[in-house]
Amino acid sequence: MTVWLCRAGLDGQYEDKFIDQGKVFLIGSVNIDLTGKTDMQELMRLVSAKYPTEPDGSVVTMSSQARAFATKVKVGDLVVLPSGGEDRLLSIGEVTGEYQYDGTKSELKHSHTVEWKHGTWKRSQFDPDIVRSVDAFDSFMLFFKLRQDKRIKEIIGKTKPFVAVTVSRKKREAMARQAEEDLKVARENKAKKKVKNADDDIKKQLAAERAEEAALRKKQEKVQRDAAARLAKAEKEKEAALKKELAAERAEEKALREKQAKAQKEAAARLAEAEGAEKDREAAAQRELAAERAEEAALRKKQEKVQKEAAARLAKAEKEKEAALKKELAAERAEERALRRKQEKAQKDAAARLAKLEGAKKEEAPKVDDAELRKAEEARKAAEAKAAEEKALREKAEATAAARAEETKRALEALKAAEAKAAEVKPAEAPKAEEPKVVETVVKNIYITRCCCSHDDEGWDYDILKARRRLRR
Repeated sequence: MTVWLCRAGLDGQYEDKFIDQGKVFLIGSVNIDLTGKTDMQELMRLVSAKYPTEPDGSVVTMSSQARAFATKVKVGDLVVLPSGGEDRLLSIGEVTGEYQYDGTKSELKHSHTVEWKHGTWKRSQFDPDIVRSVDAFDSFMLFFKLRQDKRIKEIIGKTKPFVAVTVSRKKREAMARQAEEDLKVARENKAKKKVKNADDDIKKQLAAERAEEAALRKKQEKVQRDAAARLAKAEKEKEAALKKELAAERAEEKALREKQAKAQKEAAARLAEAEGAEKDREAAAQRELAAERAEEAALRKKQEKVQKEAAARLAKAEKEKEAALKKELAAERAEERALRRKQEKAQKDAAARLAKLEGAKKEEAPKVDDAELRKAEEARKAAEAKAAEEKALREKAEATAAARAEETKRALEALKAAEAKAAEVKPAEAPKAEEPKVVETVVKNIYITRCCCSHDDEGWDYDILKARRRLRR
């Protein structure tokens, strides 16, 4: 069972439709029926054709969210819906229906039916890393999978939600207003009832006293003389009884007030205890967050140290490779100079032989053949052409090597700039041991290019083959 996060828009503007209709919708997605669209490449082509002005990154994001919503959400999965507004609650439900597409609607075309049976939760009821995952990618990711699915299921199974039912934002606000109005009315009714009860008690007491007084007056009129003493005695006894009753009523009223005061103190104590527990949980979460930040800072320092060491090793390897390359180039140039001197000597020998043949022709014309003279002249011209061709090839090879060295330098600078930019965004990974091989390959290419001097009939360079054999050794 997977746990998915589905936002009701960037500002939560569709939250009421999610709750009231018992569904989750894929907001701002493509206007394409995604039924059976499991191939990511095919879906990307359809999205790109549907929205040709969207950049490649947006096409990939839209395609991945649409494919996950249509093909990976299963019946029984959990859905977490972040609430907008000031309360920032989390509604949790269970998927009860397969993917549906309604092309007749202008929006909210893609949906799954959901039963919001796990209630509404506060963010403080979950671990800080779960809350960070819920708030991640809030600017462009409206639907994605939560990795902490096991812990979320454990919290839902062991902890009670903030509210046992899930209602829309409008209903929550209406319920809050109704609760405030009910509390206000209850307080007013209680005060009115208390005043009314007090008035009724006074009226009853006065009516009883007046009835008693009337009866007493009639009795006094009837037995004025004979009952004067008894009347006085009865009045005293009655006054004492009234005083006792009044004292008993006052004692009962005092006990009731003390009981109410005690209940209020106990309620205040329980409320203070609950607030203290909430503060303790928040403090623990802050300490945990501080520890994570300290650990992240230590890791960042360690990675920076590794990067500096790797950069030093890379610079050292570059210097060593450059020194070796200079030595090999010096050796090749010395060999090239020796070859050039050998060629110049051959040219001089050919010229000397040609001059000797011309002199012999002048002295002994019948003995020297014109064909030999032409052959010698052609040999001299061929040697000069070959020397010019070799010179042009050397210049071209040096220019190509310089261009490739400059291109390699720019590539290394771009690579370092990209690594620095990536290090600003997130903690950089430790450089791999294979990175110096990039420089080694570039040095090999430059070395081989600068060794290009001459070609055979098939286009292969003898010096290149020789250089490759040396590099292999």
